[in-house]
Amino acid sequence: MTNDDCAHVDAARVDAARVDAARLVVSEQPAGDGVRLSLAGELRIADVELLADCADRLCGMPVRSIRVELSGLRAADEAGARTLAMACHCLSLHGRRVEVRGLRDELRRSLARLGLTLPEPGSEPARRVPDVRQAS
Repeated sequence: MTNDDCAHVDAARVDAARVDAARLVVSEQPAGDGVRLSLAGELRIADVELLADCADRLCGMPVRSIRVELSGLRAADEAGARTLAMACHCLSLHGRRVEVRGLRDELRRSLARLGLTLPEPGSEPARRVPDVRQAS
């Protein structure tokens, strides 16, 4: 799987990105002042780079909020759960309000077993991080 499998996203328009429907489907859609990021299927170690790339791209977009929809996510292995938690916290550290919806009990237990958390509903971004790309 290559990064080209995921549609390029620019600040003016967010296009849906679909990758390997048998394993993981990631879609990004505009939602008010932000983006809705939906995950469906299974998040396995083979897919973590895709999720990390999508989170990195969202960090570079001028959006205020990101709603992460997990109701279609059937399963996640340890690497997938760790990457999901990292991606959500990274977005929050970059000043995005992250709202996670549809977290299934099995994934919640897996995260707890690994000592990981996802942003709480209604929580504000952790703190702003200067954008080094704008520094001269």
